[in-house]
Amino acid sequence: MREKQRQTLNARIAKDKKSFLEILEKNPVTSIACERSGVSKATYHRWKAEDKEFAEKVNEAMTEGKGLVNDIAKAQLISLIKEKNFQGIKFWLQSNDPDFRPTIEVDGEVTVEKKLSSEDEEMLRVSLAKVAGMLSPETKNHHDDGHEQHSSDTGTHGV
Repeated sequence: MREKQRQTLNARIAKDKKSFLEILEKNPVTSIACERSGVSKATYHRWKAEDKEFAEKVNEAMTEGKGLVNDIAKAQLISLIKEKNFQGIKFWLQSNDPDFRPTIEVDGEVTVEKKLSSEDEEMLRVSLAKVAGMLSPETKNHHDDGHEQHSSDTGTHGV
C-alpha cells in the first residue's frame, strides 16, 4: 500500500474511533455506538484488542456515559418523587435511608457436619484459653499425643 493511501486510511480510522468514542460518552452501550458510528462490532473489538490507548479511551467514555445516564435517571426519579409517585418514593427511601432498607431475619440452628481432629480441638482450646487469659503454665505445654508444640501454641506466630 502506498504511503498516501496508508495515511488516508489511518486518518479515516482515527476519525471513526473519535466518532465512536463521542457517541459512547453520551450513551454507554457499545452496540448503539457501533450502529450510530457505522463501525462494525468486529472492528470495535479488533480496535480494542490491538490499540491499548483506544481501549483506555473506551473505558473513560463508558465511565463518562454511565455518569451521564445516572444523572438523567436521578433527575427522572426526583421528578417522580415530586409527582408523589409511590414507587419512586419507595425506591429512593430503600436506597438512601437505612430505616427503609429491606431486611431479612434468619432464625435457626447450625449443625457442623465435619468434626475437628483431636489436634485441631487442642489447638482451638489452647488458643481460646490464651485469649481468655485463663491459660495456666502446665496447660500451655501440655500435649497428650506427644507431638511437637506448634508455633500457635507458643504465641510465636506472626499475627
